[in-house]
Amino acid sequence: MSLYMSRHLKRVIQEANYGEMVAIGADSSTGKLLLQFRNFMLNAYGKQLVHGLHMKDFTAFSAAMSSAFLASLVYVSQTYIQSIGKGKIQKEDFLNKQLDPTNIGKAAFQRSTYSTLFPTLIDTGAYLSGFNPLFNYRTTGLDINIITGNPTYSLFTNATNAVRNTGKAVFDDQYDFSKSDANRWLRILPYQNMLGIKNITQYLIDRSDLPEKSK
Repeated sequence: MSLYMSRHLKRVIQEANYGEMVAIGADSSTGKLLLQFRNFMLNAYGKQLVHGLHMKDFTAFSAAMSSAFLASLVYVSQTYIQSIGKGKIQKEDFLNKQLDPTNIGKAAFQRSTYSTLFPTLIDTGAYLSGFNPLFNYRTTGLDINIITGNPTYSLFTNATNAVRNTGKAVFDDQYDFSKSDANRWLRILPYQNMLGIKNITQYLIDRSDLPEKSK
């Protein structure tokens, strides 16, 4: 009983160990660079998906369905909270887009424990093929694909664009600093994606007199 509980709890909390992790992410500099913030998905591949497919019972099926159901509830709740502070038009557009049944379904799958790295692989292929992403629903706000969704790459790109567009607004009389440019600055600030802080900053930007996009 003690051995069973030990193994079960380590699987439930997904305690990391080298034997059940994908090789590229286990102990290599390349893997650690490419798979930042994705250890949960790496562990889930062995501890949840492969284990569930091996068991092939109702317990594994119900666990997978429960994971997707709870993920959808969290996504909907988070979306409503994120909409607080937005302007009336921005809020309506945001909710209509994010709470479309198709988007809820994709978010439920992407955030489910059992999806593991499949959304990442699919969206990486879509990005390299020139298609739009299917699973951009990470709680961090980063893209799901392994290239632009890398935190280091994302920070460098957002910081470069923010500085470049601000400089253009200062020195080019025909370029107006916009809400879109302000949002670029927000994406490089600490804690910018935290609920509460994000609501306040979004409220200030939406209520400002800045144009929606630069012309």
